[in-house]
Amino acid sequence: NLGGSELPPEEALFIQVQFPFPNILRGCAFRRHIWEPQRQMLMLSRVRGREGTGISTPQVASMNQRRVDFYLASIEDMLVAIGGRNENGALSSVETYSPKTDSWSYVAGLPRFTYGHAGTIYKDFVYISGGHDYQIGPYRKNLLCYDHRTDVWEERRPMTTARGWHSMSSLGDSIYSIGGSDDNIESMERFDVLGVEAYSPQCNQWTRVAPLLHANSESGVAVWEGRIYILGGYSWENTAFSKTVQVYDREADKWSRGVDLPKAIAGGSACVCALEPRPEDKKKKGKGKRHQDRGQ
Repeated sequence: NLGGSELPPEEALFIQVQFPFPNILRGCAFRRHIWEPQRQMLMLSRVRGREGTGISTPQVASMNQRRVDFYLASIEDMLVAIGGRNENGALSSVETYSPKTDSWSYVAGLPRFTYGHAGTIYKDFVYISGGHDYQIGPYRKNLLCYDHRTDVWEERRPMTTARGWHSMSSLGDSIYSIGGSDDNIESMERFDVLGVEAYSPQCNQWTRVAPLLHANSESGVAVWEGRIYILGGYSWENTAFSKTVQVYDREADKWSRGVDLPKAIAGGSACVCALEPRPEDKKKKGKGKRHQDRGQ
């Protein structure tokens, strides 16, 4: 609930901050155990009225294709929806959203069907890694880089560990591929991947770093004040959702426990969004300061 505005319940939401409020793409709704890929996008905007400031969710143009388990990137003045799957199977299509025209347009597609992958932005390039193409078989190690200026995807050095449903994050001069899960080749049973590796775009090399403390498939990820935060997630081996927050300190190459989430969650997204104080909050703060001054 944001300022009195209700978001769609029981859905996987993909969030990016741009223009300058978060944009939310509806992913997959699980209502009555029915898998329902969506293509609708909601844009959050601040509105002021007689009763104060709140958040509205005006509907904007929907994607060209219904998709879930995709990656949503925010780069320059556009959003980029990459891969995923729908009721027809895995997708390789990529489409971009322009806020100026309120429209989606197809751009260069992926070299293969991909869903369950992760992505991040590094110096105006989009990177995605891992994921799957079909329901059966192990996940992939692939790393792809997209240049929106030339509309070209390029293969980069693969990860050392295959993974899907993981997290990616850019911090400093490195890109981190974090946790996730994979399928056992012989038994096809899913197992958790706790390994974390850092990629150097300058050297095109991967380096293993400190592993996660807990499984994190489909967790939220955000960077705040030079640290990576992993929020919640799911353990396939324990079949359990998590409310754990894991914090990575790059300088110490160490993970630590943060403050737990209010409840266990997986399939969510996280972002850092700095908003100015509401006018009514500024007034309250001003009144409080005047009362303190009088008491001195």
